[in-house]
Amino acid sequence: LILIFVMRAVVWVWVCSWAFVQHLAAAYEVVWVSQSLTHESGDDRTFRQRYLVEGPSSPKAVFFYTGNEGDVTSFALSCGWVRVVAAKFDAKVVFGEARYYGQSVPAAEDSPFSFLTTELILKDYASYLTQYYAGVPVIAFGGSYGGTLATFFRASYPEIVTGAIAASAPIGYYDPARWNEFNVSELTFSQIVADSYSCVDRLGDAIHAIDAWDNLENLASIFGACSVDALRGNSTSNSALFVYALESLPQLNYPYAANGYPGNPCEAMVCDAFADDDDDDDDDDDDLVRAAAD
Repeated sequence: LILIFVMRAVVWVWVCSWAFVQHLAAAYEVVWVSQSLTHESGDDRTFRQRYLVEGPSSPKAVFFYTGNEGDVTSFALSCGWVRVVAAKFDAKVVFGEARYYGQSVPAAEDSPFSFLTTELILKDYASYLTQYYAGVPVIAFGGSYGGTLATFFRASYPEIVTGAIAASAPIGYYDPARWNEFNVSELTFSQIVADSYSCVDRLGDAIHAIDAWDNLENLASIFGACSVDALRGNSTSNSALFVYALESLPQLNYPYAANGYPGNPCEAMVCDAFADDDDDDDDDDDDLVRAAAD
């Protein structure tokens, strides 16, 4: 019933607004738990995992954000809507921090990231909720990969999770055989990124200029990268870091200021940097590279 009422109240709309955070003022308590590294019997290895908690001491429900790939405080500070709805249902709000992110990092000797899996992240959350909120209805929330986690959490642990509200959770896209059902192809993501920038042609010129740059140490310095490897990531392309930023920013391209970004950041932060010489047919590679770095 809680899930039904929540769905009706919000009409299935996910709103993460910085304005909510400014208005409500975050007041989360930081809770640390000793979490099993493997969740296997006989393996006593553990790590410290962080949770952010707010709400009544005897809640009628727990609204649990399935933390994904990032510091949990960034999710808590940008998702005021969960707190607004929780107040209507006398619910506790809990943000879980995924292992290997933020401050919930296992000891180095235990990890070449071999224990970073979706299954283990969900086992962490299930263990926490079972230990601290047994018998209390749990509604999972999440967006993007966090939405995927919320969906899988509900499917994998129905005895713990009463329901899940997932935003931008690409569950149906993991299997390419089903892409036609969702009207997507291998070019869909690239098209979405390209459509986010009015200066996409200029960005293409900048990418070519970066890839053609000869002095790699100088290029790394221009971008503020600590090394050429950091600039290239796992690729051999000089523009890998820049392209990654271009692909990531549309996810935060809200029309209002949020998370430290201005409204419409794809235009305000990127295209405006190239605006000075939009009409220059004789583009200077140095200018393009430095505009990209800015």
